[in-house]
Amino acid sequence: EPSKGYYEEPSKGYYDEPSKGYVEPSKGYYEEPSKGYYDEPSKGYVSKGYGGKGGKGGKGGKGGKGGRGGGGYYPDDPGCVPERIEYNFLALPPQNITYTNPANPNSKMEGTEYVFNYGLFDWGLNNMTGYMVGTCTRTQTAAGDFLGGGLCNFFMTDLYENSVHVTGEVFDGELTALAITGGTYEYQGASGMVEIVPYYPENAQAYDVFDDVEYYNGTMYLYVSCLYDYGYEAY
Repeated sequence: EPSKGYYEEPSKGYYDEPSKGYVEPSKGYYEEPSKGYYDEPSKGYVSKGYGGKGGKGGKGGKGGKGGRGGGGYYPDDPGCVPERIEYNFLALPPQNITYTNPANPNSKMEGTEYVFNYGLFDWGLNNMTGYMVGTCTRTQTAAGDFLGGGLCNFFMTDLYENSVHVTGEVFDGELTALAITGGTYEYQGASGMVEIVPYYPENAQAYDVFDDVEYYNGTMYLYVSCLYDYGYEAY
């Protein structure tokens, strides 16, 4: 409305016909006062606060500029540099097993659930580097050349409470890759993958990825679009 002023596009401005005034282009695009605004130069959206109303266009004069939305942050700030982080870790075997048929506890049956709730360690077992909690469900049993395996879902958390969600299939005696589908705190929006290799005792007679494993070696390849220091200024 003429009394509010309205910015169409940063490059065009707006001609206020009733008052014969011209609202000059602004640096950003003002949607609605309650939504904040999209700041074109910084390529980010101010997600909190309120954009003020544009001033009334005077006769033959310029309309006032809309107010700036308060608070928020710029998720696509040009100063944000993508990060690639690599972690090596050692994980222990499953902690508990839930059998498909408790009356006939056979872990080789499809549907058997394995529970993991342990600390993560460096490859030398000298230091704990985080935590892993989650489950794997057996989806196939080894038969001939057909490997056994299962579907796993984990949350892996570092010592600063930053977590990633990891999911994917694992197989007997094989290096397998699981997908990172997101994260929390500093790892918000994370992607990448986790490679896991099962290790077996020297005298192992079987190589089941759940039942016979001694430990798992893993490497996390983590990609974070913006490493914000949540320490914890974001709240």
